[in-house]
Amino acid sequence: MNYINNRSMINQGFFHKTGTILFLIIFCFLLCFNGVAPSSCHGKEAANPEGELALSLGECIELMLNNNLDLKVEKYNPYLQEKEITKEKAAFDPLARFSLQDKKMVVSPTTLINGVGPNKSYEQETIDYEFSLSKKLITGGLGELKFTTNKYETNSLWQYISPTYHSNLVFSLNQPLLRNFGINLNKSRIIISSNNKDISQTRLRNKTITLITGLQQIYWNLYLSQQILEANKASLQLANNLMERNKAFVEVGKLPSVEILRARTGVASREESVILAENNVDDAEDLLMETLNLPFQDQIIKLVDKPDFNKFSPMEEDVYLKIAFKNRPDHEEANIHLKNLKVAKKVARNAMLPIFDLQASYGINATEGHYNKSVKNMNSSGDYSWLVGFRMEIPLGNRWAKSNYQKSKLEMEKAETSLKSLERKIELQVKETLREIESSYKRISATQEAQQFAEKNLEVEEERMNLGMSTSVDVLRVQEELTSAKCRATKAIVDYINSLNNFDKALGKSPETYQIEFQDKS
Repeated sequence: MNYINNRSMINQGFFHKTGTILFLIIFCFLLCFNGVAPSSCHGKEAANPEGELALSLGECIELMLNNNLDLKVEKYNPYLQEKEITKEKAAFDPLARFSLQDKKMVVSPTTLINGVGPNKSYEQETIDYEFSLSKKLITGGLGELKFTTNKYETNSLWQYISPTYHSNLVFSLNQPLLRNFGINLNKSRIIISSNNKDISQTRLRNKTITLITGLQQIYWNLYLSQQILEANKASLQLANNLMERNKAFVEVGKLPSVEILRARTGVASREESVILAENNVDDAEDLLMETLNLPFQDQIIKLVDKPDFNKFSPMEEDVYLKIAFKNRPDHEEANIHLKNLKVAKKVARNAMLPIFDLQASYGINATEGHYNKSVKNMNSSGDYSWLVGFRMEIPLGNRWAKSNYQKSKLEMEKAETSLKSLERKIELQVKETLREIESSYKRISATQEAQQFAEKNLEVEEERMNLGMSTSVDVLRVQEELTSAKCRATKAIVDYINSLNNFDKALGKSPETYQIEFQDKS
């Protein structure tokens, strides 16, 4: 009996636990089914359970650098220029040649000179083998090592050795001494290609700086829009409170009914301001999502970072100019472009010289009745051949080369002038951004003080209204002044942050600020 009761109690506990587990499972299923599904930003869980998309400025920059298509296109250019360098270096790669020709001739003789009888055909067969290895030298010359074998076979009586093999090994050199002479001259295309790769990297850096600065402004402008929206909502709440107060006082006969109408007018005006502010926030959020190349979703973007407006301690302008001239990608590109033009000028000046090439060759050869012997008997004590000479060309007039040289001089002078103009612009930008930082920081104190006065003024005006010395119109006006003061104070902070970001851009330091590295991959 006890066993049965115990078993019954166990079954009841089991079913109780099972029911509890099933209830929890069903509850979790319903919760997941009805809840908001979190969205992700390229593998990162970015949304919280309330449907907000939390983004810090650093995360935004990382997303933009990974997703921006224009930047991805720009990243290809250094790799393409690397291949151009390899192509130019390939001009100095050795070149191997091999040829084989077999030529046979059969003719009917007409004289005894052919060395055959009148009833026989004159036959002649020539087989030529040739292998050569040539290389363009860095000095502008051309060196070649050539091995040839000529097999000659005929039925002529005058040819006492048939077939005969003539093998020849020759080293030849053609070295310019005036035009096309010089290591740097012959490496000019490699140097220019290498400089062009550096230019493509500076353009990638410049594109990155521009995108980072633009994203920073979008981020903080969204923050400003959100703060303006909150200020307008607070203003709407004040207007609603005023309307409820007026209703209560009208009911007890302390205020005329017209005060309710005036308060409702203020509420309607604030509602319009809230609608416009919400629209501005939506536009700013869409612009941020577009910049990050993320899908548009019905989510509220929560900005994690808040403005840090610590006082900026400036140094001497000359120090900043040195930093800008060192870091600015456009300044670096202008200098590299000037280097290319200097190289092109040297090439153009060399092209005006006459051609004066030294030609020399030395070879050893042997002629035998067998191929192996003809190769084996080639040595310095046997048959040999040599050649020494020169080739000279003097262009008369030489107008093309002279005109090209004058053109290269003008292009270099133009680039030097452009560089000076760019340096003047950089100097002006540095000065303007420094003044902008200083004025924006001063505006922060002024606008915050104005906000404090507006808050006190509202308190005073509300007290005056309680004493019957003011009207709803006056209170609504002061409320609007407070809202405007809050917006101006927030805008001053955002303008200060943007001025610091513009200063980083003027110095070319934006990538270093966020520890962005540019890797050089071959």
